[in-house]
This record gives sequence, structure tokens and C-alpha cells, in this order.
Amino acid sequence: MKYLVTFEYDPADLPKLAKKAKVYDEDKKKNPDKYPAAIVPAHFMIKGCKGVAILEVSNPEQMANKFAFMLPEVKYTFTPIIDARTFTKQYMEMKK
Repeated sequence: MKYLVTFEYDPADLPKLAKKAKVYDEDKKKNPDKYPAAIVPAHFMIKGCKGVAILEVSNPEQMANKFAFMLPEVKYTFTPIIDARTFTKQYMEMKK
């Protein structure tokens, strides 16, 4: 399942977040199945202390691992998303 992930952080936590991100990347390289795949990796928004990413999650533990790893400095919102072509195809099939 794909998720649009939005996140917020306190700018005072940026040094901690940078260190955590480095450790996360190293652990993800060693344990690629432990965390979700990044279709669109984390991007910071220019305005405010927010960011966005698109992740593909093959099991709920991956999302939990990602979420738990970055707590408490990052607050996440995970929104499930589906490809519009998939939705449209299914919608048209149901309307027959």
C-alpha cells in the first residue's frame, strides 16, 4: 500500500533529526525489509517546519518501525493513496 506521508518537526530539533536520519539510513541499508520503501523520499517544505514523502508499505510493521524510529521529534500523518488509473478501472467495472 502506498501512503502520502506528511510530517512536522520543531526547528530546534534539526540537529537531532539529522543524526537520526543518518542512523535510519544506515539501518535501512542493513535491514531493507524493516522499513517502507520511499517512492518519493522526504522533502522539506519551504514554508514552515513540515515535509512530505510517498512511501510504499508491504506490512504494517514497516510503518510502525519508521514512525517509532523518528519519535518524538517528528509527528507523522499517514494517508493511504491509490493510483487514479486503478481506482478508475475498478469504478468503471462496478458501474457495469
